[in-house]
Amino acid sequence: MKNLGFTLLLLLISTCLQAQDTQDYYVGTWKWEDQSSNSEIIIQLKTYTGVWGYLGNTSSYTVLVGAYSYKKDGVIVANFLNEFGENYSSYASYPIAIWDMKYLGIRDFLLTNGEGAPKYIEGSSCIEHVSSNPDKIKWILVDDAHSGDIKADPKLIEPQGISLPKEIVLTKVE
Repeated sequence: MKNLGFTLLLLLISTCLQAQDTQDYYVGTWKWEDQSSNSEIIIQLKTYTGVWGYLGNTSSYTVLVGAYSYKKDGVIVANFLNEFGENYSSYASYPIAIWDMKYLGIRDFLLTNGEGAPKYIEGSSCIEHVSSNPDKIKWILVDDAHSGDIKADPKLIEPQGISLPKEIVLTKVE
């Protein structure tokens, strides 16, 4: 019975280390460019560890956070790379947040509601490793119907659509 408990403990430790290794893979600077449209996206990702509590219990969590710049038709239309060095108190304050290595949340600053708040894209959006090339990741943005449409105040409803490219492959540059 002790061997079974020890084996389960080793399996748990191994799983936790693999999850951290997975996050570490994404840390760095990634770039996509389309020569034909003179467009480019650069994203920078790092790990963020926070603590949350509920009814007196606390737990730590680690997510990926980051920032991006977007150039379209040769013109920089969004640049939030200066926020990458910030130490915000919440992962949600960063322009990009990736949790559980499955869910991508990104603020689309080119689309704002009646109050000037950027559209937040989440839900089915994700970022994933391109298995055929270790230095590439794919980002997939999905405009889920539930994004903000349940709010009663029309000024707060998020605009439809996504102004950022919906599906691109980025290459690691750093």
